Amino acid sequence: MNRRNQQLSKIHIAKKDLGLDDDTYRALLSRITGQSSAKDLSPLQVAKVLQEFERLGW
Repeated sequence: MNRRNQQLSKIHIAKKDLGLDDDTYRALLSRITGQSSAKDLSPLQVAKVLQEFERLGW
């Protein structure tokens, strides 16, 4: 598995662990990155999303 896929997997694991429903998750992505799907994120945006999940307690 390449690094990008590992990072995207982390995002989806965090979404599940934090109990985010799809609407809440997409709102968070949009608020942090301006994107509504993890597959569209740049490496920097992925890092920002993971940082936000950590801030939320993940």
